[in-house]
Amino acid sequence: MFSYPLKLVYILIFLTAFLALFTYKAYKNTPSKFFLCFLLLTLFVELFGMSRIYYFENLRNENRGVFMPILINIFSSEYISEKYIKNISWIYNLYRAITFSFYIFYYYLLVNDLKKKKYIKIILIICILLSVIDLIVNMNILVYEKLMFTRISGGILLLIAASIYLMEIFKSNKILTFHKTLPFWITFGALIFYLTTIPIFLFKNYLYSLKSDTYSIILYISNYFLYGFFIIGFIINAIEYKKQNNNQTITPP
Repeated sequence: MFSYPLKLVYILIFLTAFLALFTYKAYKNTPSKFFLCFLLLTLFVELFGMSRIYYFENLRNENRGVFMPILINIFSSEYISEKYIKNISWIYNLYRAITFSFYIFYYYLLVNDLKKKKYIKIILIICILLSVIDLIVNMNILVYEKLMFTRISGGILLLIAASIYLMEIFKSNKILTFHKTLPFWITFGALIFYLTTIPIFLFKNYLYSLKSDTYSIILYISNYFLYGFFIIGFIINAIEYKKQNNNQTITPP
């Protein structure tokens, strides 16, 4: 049903969400606490997409297992319109618009310089406006096709916001320990993901015309890096948090 590269993406998403929950104590008093909500939203969206595929692949299978009756009830047209079941691009379009706004808001919280904060606030407003306009203008294809404008413009605005945040870090003493923080790994993962995927989104039709797997391969590898760095970030952040607590409990002689 699912290819092995796609299965690995799902496994990494589940593992990332689990570690985010398991190590929440280590970052609950930082702006990164909102990242848990974003990961849970990501998990929900992916579960929805995965369940929908599972439903249609096994609907006529007599050996439906334990979960099929539940899925059949959830995806029944009595609860969800049939067009929203057969075509799920709409949920990814909405999710993508939220994703870029969240990332930029995240950097707004991380930045301390008031001038830089103002710049990121403007970027956030632009991002939200462009996303809303894209959704409204393309309302007729929202359900059936993935909106490229939101994906590309949002990715570019995210990269600008991340660059502003990194500029602040590079000009401070935080640069010495930045690699031990969760924001570093989140930023590093996001930068690699969008720097590699924006070009393939721009040339998506050309890559498809070559009848090669280049598009899928780059997309899968980018996802591996994205969630792989998130996982590393949660682990390192939890280790550093534990070290700090241990140092605080040691009483001076």
